Amino acid sequence: MGAYGVITSVVMGGGLTVLTMAVIVWAIGKSGHSWSAP
Repeated sequence: MGAYGVITSVVMGGGLTVLTMAVIVWAIGKSGHSWSAP
């Protein structure tokens, strides 16, 4: 149950681009960057 599972689910969904972007932004935030810090 890793990133590939999530990506596959999103791709199969076909219209969850927003969710994908949210996950990417969340991952970037966990990396330590501050894209949209409160």
